[in-house]
Amino acid sequence: MRRILQILHRPAHKKTTSNPERLIVLLDRKSWPTRVLERRGWFNLEVLASRYLTEEEERWLDAQYRVQAFKYNTGVELLEDERFVMKDDPRCRGWIKTLTTKLKSIKL
Repeated sequence: MRRILQILHRPAHKKTTSNPERLIVLLDRKSWPTRVLERRGWFNLEVLASRYLTEEEERWLDAQYRVQAFKYNTGVELLEDERFVMKDDPRCRGWIKTLTTKLKSIKL
């Protein structure tokens, strides 16, 4: 079964000094313990967008000993990373366009 990447959105009024990032990318959310998601304040955040992991991401994730997440302050940073990761994967066509539209809708 293919794993899913989810992009979570933290509204501006919910950010804190210890967690100022507005966008959180979770790789394979199902593998995350609920208590960790709750402690980090990510459990009830809105899922802005989601996609299947690329084959390269799957291999990388299999080699990790911990669950993985990335945090971004702006949509530009996120889009830059996604373009780099998605450049050669035909299964995820249209993803950058969809993500750009969703980021514009939350005015990041």
